[in-house]
Amino acid sequence: DMDQLLMEHVISQQAKGSADRNRTSTSTSLRRKCREAKERLCGNEDPTNTKDIPTIPPDSVTIDVDDGNSPDKHTVEVTQQKFDTLMEPLVQQAAAVVEEAL
Repeated sequence: DMDQLLMEHVISQQAKGSADRNRTSTSTSLRRKCREAKERLCGNEDPTNTKDIPTIPPDSVTIDVDDGNSPDKHTVEVTQQKFDTLMEPLVQQAAAVVEEAL
């Protein structure tokens, strides 16, 4: 799923940028942060917005991957372009299923 793909990307990027991989947020916390980042990148910054006011997706989001026990802040930036690239296989799979059903 999209959240899992984004979470795997964030973990891999955090591992590249830090020698201390034990500082990564718990899986549940990181999954929530990735879901929120995905929603923002998809233009759903506030999923509880019931006023049907469209939002413009940001060019990038920054995900805090710190576990909260470190004095240093560990973050991973995900650009809209990178997000689109990560999600492309899922979009293609969905399109193929729809096309086959038609």
